[in-house]
Amino acid sequence: MVDEDTSLVRPVHDTLQEYLSQPGVLPDAHRTLGETCLTYLNYDEVKGLPVDNAPDLEDMPLLEYSSLHWGEHAGVGLSDRAKSLALKLLSGYDSHISSHLLYKHIHNRRLYPPSQLRFPGLHLHPISELIRSLLL
Repeated sequence: MVDEDTSLVRPVHDTLQEYLSQPGVLPDAHRTLGETCLTYLNYDEVKGLPVDNAPDLEDMPLLEYSSLHWGEHAGVGLSDRAKSLALKLLSGYDSHISSHLLYKHIHNRRLYPPSQLRFPGLHLHPISELIRSLLL
């Protein structure tokens, strides 16, 4: 089910969550989720979304989830593919809608047009250690 307040997908029953959380049930889950989020954020259709006229996030729950959590997943199961996708995303991150969604989430504010943001979106990412490792 989708939690309407957070847009997170949650199992319907706690027993399913317990089962899926057991070691070995979903090997490489973080790697797969990180790569999936990064692939989605690198789609031309997503990169082309306007920041100053952002889409309704209720219609695009993967956009918000991917923007806020790709680094958490990629950082746990960092693959060469995830590194490549992250570097591709970060090369235009200051004007990417995901950096603006992250800013909004961190600062609980409205989205700002790119001309009003005076920082690269890269500086916002809460997993700066992962980003540093990608750039080295």
